[in-house]
Amino acid sequence: MVTPSPARPEPDWGLIRRSNPFANLLVPLHKCRVSDDSFGLLLSLERQRNNPAPSTEIVGEACQLAWSDLEVVSLVGPPTRTELEPSPRFSLIFVTAGRVCLFQGSRHLCTAEAGSCLIVSGTPMRWVSTAFSVVCVMLPWQKLGEIAASINSGGSKLVQSPLRLESPISCKPTDGQLDAQLLSLLDCTLRTISALQESNPLLIRPLGLVEQICHLIAILAFPNLRRMPDVEAIQLEDSQLLDSFDQLIDKIAANLDQPLSLTTLAEQSNYSKRALQYAFRQRMGCTATQWIRAKRLDQARQRLLKSSPKETVSSIASACGYRSMGLFSIEFQQRFHIQPSQLLRLARSGQSASAELI
Repeated sequence: MVTPSPARPEPDWGLIRRSNPFANLLVPLHKCRVSDDSFGLLLSLERQRNNPAPSTEIVGEACQLAWSDLEVVSLVGPPTRTELEPSPRFSLIFVTAGRVCLFQGSRHLCTAEAGSCLIVSGTPMRWVSTAFSVVCVMLPWQKLGEIAASINSGGSKLVQSPLRLESPISCKPTDGQLDAQLLSLLDCTLRTISALQESNPLLIRPLGLVEQICHLIAILAFPNLRRMPDVEAIQLEDSQLLDSFDQLIDKIAANLDQPLSLTTLAEQSNYSKRALQYAFRQRMGCTATQWIRAKRLDQARQRLLKSSPKETVSSIASACGYRSMGLFSIEFQQRFHIQPSQLLRLARSGQSASAELI
């Protein structure tokens, strides 16, 4: 006589649903507007909703929210096996109920259970899960890179560009106290966003909650952002950057006739654009653009005062980096309270003393 194996307990859908931070906003899949570039699992379940398995009463419920580059998809569903199509965006999948495993072919990549998260890049994978509740947060790689660089004290050495993950990773509360705190903060922030979405969604961005989610994702995705370099390393790096900044200043002063955009300066130095702006404010008390403009105008004034007979206002403006005579005239007059053509006439008429005092 064969003893029948005990039946698996039916999942508690109410409990699974309530675990989701956006539980009050979840609606049946047929009421969701699913875009072609949305979360791959949502697309897969949406395709299955008209053909559910005979034993499955619930195909899925979902909620989609979006702010600029950031999209949040909340989803609950039954035990699921499906192929996830590659996505052009970076995704963090926060599991609030159930167990999720990711595979490539027959190779197991990683697993996450309630309270953990999966961090995935845009590679094709196979999703295998029990009944589940997840929140997927998606943002472009470029946005993630900008956030990582801003966390890294304006630098870009801890996170290389372009950012990519070789394979999915998981973050669990058991990985350490900091991981547990970050995951707890992620859950709390998502629940705050959900509550405000119901009561006053206009407050979500002004309160910085979207930015906080983005920063949490970057820190969870790249553990080296959590490590502070030692004091000696900071002092050495600061000294090296000061030297390179002085060299950059000399190079700018010698090439005022050339295009000097912030992007160009960053490419010619050890600074990111953000760090470059910070260095100028700290050292020069103004932005890089303001400093370059002042240097160009000072140089133009000196050349107008000591011009050769063949030089014109236009040629001097061009030699000082101005491509627009109108802009040059306006900025020169704002700075020195005299038109450049008038200063040139004064200098050439022999009224050099008056011109020097202007």
